[in-house]
Amino acid sequence: MEVCIFFAIIFFIGTYLLYRSKNERHFIIFLIRTKHFLNIINRLSRLSPRFWNFMGDLSIFISFSGLGAAYLSKYRRLNKNLSIILLLFGIIMIMLYSSGILLVIMLILLAIGVVSLDKIKSPVADFITSAVIMSAISLKMARLEMAILEGIFGLLVFIITPLVLHAIDISYGKTSLPGVSPILPGSEQGRIGFVVPGMNIFIPLGYGLVAIILLVIIHESSHGILARSNNINLKSTGLLTLGIIPIGAFVEPDEEEFRKSEGIRRMRVLAVGSISNLITAILSLFMFAFLILPSQCLIVEKSNSEIPPGTEVIAMTNKSIINYISATMANYIFTENLYNLSEFVGNGTLVLKTDDREFVLNSEELKGMLFSYKPRFRFELDIFGINVFSIIAGILFWTYFFNLNVGLVNLLPIVPFDGGKMTSELISSLNINKSVINVFTYAIILVCLIVILINALPLLDMIIEFISRMNYSIVLPI
Repeated sequence: MEVCIFFAIIFFIGTYLLYRSKNERHFIIFLIRTKHFLNIINRLSRLSPRFWNFMGDLSIFISFSGLGAAYLSKYRRLNKNLSIILLLFGIIMIMLYSSGILLVIMLILLAIGVVSLDKIKSPVADFITSAVIMSAISLKMARLEMAILEGIFGLLVFIITPLVLHAIDISYGKTSLPGVSPILPGSEQGRIGFVVPGMNIFIPLGYGLVAIILLVIIHESSHGILARSNNINLKSTGLLTLGIIPIGAFVEPDEEEFRKSEGIRRMRVLAVGSISNLITAILSLFMFAFLILPSQCLIVEKSNSEIPPGTEVIAMTNKSIINYISATMANYIFTENLYNLSEFVGNGTLVLKTDDREFVLNSEELKGMLFSYKPRFRFELDIFGINVFSIIAGILFWTYFFNLNVGLVNLLPIVPFDGGKMTSELISSLNINKSVINVFTYAIILVCLIVILINALPLLDMIIEFISRMNYSIVLPI
């Protein structure tokens, strides 16, 4: 309680000082502008404008798959970026499904096809080819219908589909968990950090701040670099704060130049932010997985057998039950992440090995036992009894968590997200009546908002329940 009061005092003092400053303010949200980082962004953009523009086109393609390829097809006269992208993803598709002589034949056919597409310059042909390639790749990770939709519409499918399915479950009373929830400052078991209401997720303050700082630097610097490589001037960079709490960063382009620039330039600037976050998430996940060693090491937390609580189980000699990467992730997400192994055994037995003996347990004995997972790291470096690589793994995990979620959410086709602006540009590029474009755009926004609101309904129930408990607790007997 004392810690919360201390942070509240610091928050109010800092917010008051910002209020007295000349920074732009909207209630207690402040925009702190500076020009200090513009030179760095300018230098980075000049290193290789062609590379940055390729990354912009790649981001458009990844974001919208077939539709993105159809959009890029209209700008084939500018460069060979779409051909290179189709070649890269075509190679990935072929390597997933072919081997031996068939692989060689398919690669030759792919090269011929890409060259032909570059010559005919047909948006329809590029759309069909890209949709097939991306659907085939997605089929390795998703069901057929989702893979087909991803091939047509892009990553949006992996965001909207789970939300729609969860909204249906909420509507039919199959779940009381929210499908969307904000990340808010909070505390748990005396620790300060961030919480996700309704999802039992706690993010320690240190990990959260490092991950958020990396997130906003990567996202906003990507926007800035692409803006400069497309000859759009930047007015400032800055920090967005809620009181004194940083909640984001921004790169402010010259709005007049941005609005008047060619559509492909605007799309590159908008698309690269989310895709940079997703690339960061993938790299962080790979590095995280590299640091974790395979292990079936468990700690007995509750027992009704001859194994006492606190016993360290170093191996399960006849089964490998726990996915060591998922279990380590769960340790970082949940404050109490316990396993009951009885469901994995069925009518059989499980042999648990400790330092000095082995225990053979059946499913009935395992039902009354709870285990926590103890991860093992590839490297060991203890400082003051703390494993440094455990902290590094934590930073990598939360960097993955934030970049993945923010990168995907930012692709939602609603304003103020980048996805909303990109969807509007994509639809506007179609040769159809402007009034039809407006109706189509508003329909997409309306559907997405309804789905999001339904997913947020359980949060409203939690708020009502919380208020009712507060009212009950302050009722005084007469």
